[in-house]
Amino acid sequence: DGMSELLENETAAIYLLENETKLYLSAATPPLDPKMPDAFRKANISDHPHIETSILTQKPLLIKDTQTHNLSPAEKEIVELSNLGSIIYFPFIRGNEVIGILILGSSQKLKNFSERKIELGQTVANQLSVAIQNSQLHKNLKKYNNNLERLVAERTHELKAAIEEHQAVNEELQAK
Repeated sequence: DGMSELLENETAAIYLLENETKLYLSAATPPLDPKMPDAFRKANISDHPHIETSILTQKPLLIKDTQTHNLSPAEKEIVELSNLGSIIYFPFIRGNEVIGILILGSSQKLKNFSERKIELGQTVANQLSVAIQNSQLHKNLKKYNNNLERLVAERTHELKAAIEEHQAVNEELQAK
């Protein structure tokens, strides 16, 4: 939301790479209507050549006027449903790898971003990629910790059962 305000856009969407060919929607401002097609939540990168170009070049990509720009059918559908006039794509770069993309759109008027604003936007996107990575690491660490706690509980239960069985056998032997 702060990015869209910073660059004076009405819409923002964060898509993260699921794998080399698919993206999934992580966040959107304004939030997507639940009735929106699943194609807006998960997308094939190949259906969105402007996203693909931004990912491959690891550079921001600006579409100043969606009405005169050559768009794929999937891109046209999004532009029409969201009433977008201008779009800018910022790749989330972590090291030498793109982990997702920030898409800002404007419906009020066509945008002509200065080189300075585009650089600022990419700097913020790079900082967001660190936050996203930290969030993913935290989520993975929590999942790992939960699995470890479950394994410890299972092994503890198994050990207690084995000790009880061993004690029962010893008591039986001593009774003879």
